[in-house]
Amino acid sequence: MNFSHIFLFAFIILAINLQHSHAGWLTDIKKSEETFKYF
Repeated sequence: MNFSHIFLFAFIILAINLQHSHAGWLTDIKKSEETFKYF
């Protein structure tokens, strides 16, 4: 894992946070973590 992947992951989380309500935010983080494993 390098810095660019960490930055990309953080950016995805920010985008999700802006697009969804806080109720669905934690669920989307879990989905993003599953996707992030492929990096």
